[in-house]
Amino acid sequence: MIGKKLKDRYDVLEMIGSGGMATVYLAYCNYLKRNVAIKVLTNVSQDEEEDPLSFEAKAIARVSHTNIVSVYDMFEEDGKTFIVMEYVKGDTLKDHIHRSAPLDEREIITLSTKLASALNAAHTSGVIHRDIKPENIILDPNGEPKLTDFGIAHVSNEGTIVRSDQIFGSLRYASPEQLKGNIVDERSDIYSLGVVLYEMATGKMPFPDESPVTAAFRKLKEPLPAVSVLNPRISPELEKIILKATNIEPSQRYHSMLEFFMALQKLNETAAVMPAQQPAPYISSNNYKNRTVVNSKTERHIGPPPTESRSLMPLWMGLLLGVIVSGIILVMSLGTAAANPADISVPDLSDGITYEQAKERLNALGLYAEVEQALYHDTLAKGYVISQREAPGSLARHKDIIHLSVSRGQEPTGMPDFIHLTKQQAIERAAGLPITLRFEEVFDSDVLKGLVFEQSIPKDSRIEPGSTLILKMSKGSEDRKVKVPDLSGLSEDEADQYLREAKLRMETTERYSDTVEEGHVISHRPSADTEVNEDSIVDVVISRGRQIKQTTVPDVTNIPHADAIAALRNVKLQNSFTEEYSNDVAEGLVISQSPGEGTEVEEDTVVNLVISLGPETVTVPSVTGLIQSEASTILTNAGLRMSFSETYSDTVAKGYVISQSPGQGASAPRGSTVSVVISQGAEGAEEIVYKELKIVVPYSDIPTDSFTVSLAYELGGVRTDSRVIEATKDPSLTEYTTIVSMPAGSTWYLYINNSQAPLQQ
Repeated sequence: MIGKKLKDRYDVLEMIGSGGMATVYLAYCNYLKRNVAIKVLTNVSQDEEEDPLSFEAKAIARVSHTNIVSVYDMFEEDGKTFIVMEYVKGDTLKDHIHRSAPLDEREIITLSTKLASALNAAHTSGVIHRDIKPENIILDPNGEPKLTDFGIAHVSNEGTIVRSDQIFGSLRYASPEQLKGNIVDERSDIYSLGVVLYEMATGKMPFPDESPVTAAFRKLKEPLPAVSVLNPRISPELEKIILKATNIEPSQRYHSMLEFFMALQKLNETAAVMPAQQPAPYISSNNYKNRTVVNSKTERHIGPPPTESRSLMPLWMGLLLGVIVSGIILVMSLGTAAANPADISVPDLSDGITYEQAKERLNALGLYAEVEQALYHDTLAKGYVISQREAPGSLARHKDIIHLSVSRGQEPTGMPDFIHLTKQQAIERAAGLPITLRFEEVFDSDVLKGLVFEQSIPKDSRIEPGSTLILKMSKGSEDRKVKVPDLSGLSEDEADQYLREAKLRMETTERYSDTVEEGHVISHRPSADTEVNEDSIVDVVISRGRQIKQTTVPDVTNIPHADAIAALRNVKLQNSFTEEYSNDVAEGLVISQSPGEGTEVEEDTVVNLVISLGPETVTVPSVTGLIQSEASTILTNAGLRMSFSETYSDTVAKGYVISQSPGQGASAPRGSTVSVVISQGAEGAEEIVYKELKIVVPYSDIPTDSFTVSLAYELGGVRTDSRVIEATKDPSLTEYTTIVSMPAGSTWYLYINNSQAPLQQ
């Protein structure tokens, strides 16, 4: 790539850096005669709908701010996408932290105020950065921060570029909601910037002794360690800002980057009156060391002392001899101070000392200093104490705050900068100036509503007494009315597209619905055809589908069908049923169920029931006059059983059925018993011997498909007719076959359809 000319315009000179996804080169633009940075993707997935460089270019193009690296051009060449950016020569904020941390508090406030201003501009344009970290902040040779690397930004309203299919952000700086994979908004950037402030103030990332993954897990459930533990010199005001910005709950952070910016700016104005000296010493509650402190009024020996600073070294050396000579006096002083810790005499601080020196004096006495007001002063230089609220010689308690008025230096002769101030801030900044302020409100979609974006007299211009300064303030975007489209039944993506086309924004909540398909719109407010301002938010309720609830299947066996249905409905279950005969369960009761008792199922599950029809009944056939074996076969085939008893009969041949109970045509439960009486023949008669006879009749001799078969025999001049058998031709056979028992020596006769037929044995 080095030495190559891109787009016939850019000469690639050298590689600046390379990361996991992209490489950045220094190049020279032959048209505009300037150095530029060119970024090219080195690792892109084929599944990407839009490559990250195109995404980044479009994201940055939406934002214009002096503290955001500018994008000049984007093009494709040889199948690759290139973006041409402002070339910023300098180190990253990470490098600066490694060299100089903890940073001076004024530097922290200055850098963070500018970064918050840049991110506020991004958020105003609908862009959320989502990867704020010191490595993505470059410091130019003048110390100006430049925010870069919008490769995983999210366009929050009009844009369609969303990279939510990836794990994004850096574990050390990502907000808890990012780590959970939840939807993020501006407050995630507030959290990440707060972590950057934390690192500038302490020189360490949160939970530095943990691995990135473990540290991330800890961020999900516990606040960051106190800044003051790692850097006792940090002011309570800055620590409070960092604590609020890095709250675990997004709702407890600053509500917007503008609010974060204004908190930092207010602190910046207070810090601006301080001269660039060493930070104030810290009074430790442990490791007390004896020390002599000298001020203009008294010499006292106290503990605990502030930590050593260069500004106090000559004083320490000068006091060393006094400590040696006055040992006894020092011990007595110590005893007095320890015995009466509440009585601390407030020193006189208006004797031409700086705020930092006053702070050191107070800290040495166990007191704190606070700037109550910063005022212009004709003779005192910036940062010097003008006066104090608590009178010299008055008594204070340990850790009390002494309120000071501090000089802002001589009143400026040049016009201050009013850009990006609120109306109240502008009035406060103009206080004391010999000018008249006039505010004009103008619609401007590029500037947040309520902020100054133009001043009629440029900053640093000579102030003409009595002149009028006109400040133009943004009224935000001009209200243009649009109608809310009807979103009912649309998918979430379709609804979002409809609203974007109508220049509206969508916020969603989810709710279960039995009637609306999952992922589709249940309702929205404002409703369809309502007129609203452009860029208004439409609250859309998206269906989560039917709510799946579990229930336990009750036991409904051996109870009436109607009772079983009621029991199932009580636990929100449906039912279906089949019926079958049962000799054990009474008619109308539940024989069985599926699923069974105790099963956990979803509500509205169907439980299948089997309902009893009671015992199955059959019609009792006639077996009277039949031989015993044949009677048994007929009853068995009818689903009945046979029991028998025997008796003598002068009329019924031995082995034949004399009578039966129940009789022919009666209904009886299937499987029940029919009792028959079998003849033993005439009492004292000669025993008859029976012989089995196989009857075979070809189907060709039978003219009909259904037919009757009957037998008769004659023995000793007595004719006996057998019962009539009803039969049907079997398509798989060619003849009718049956076996009967007849007395030996008898003459047998066969009848088909009551017509005598040849008897084949």
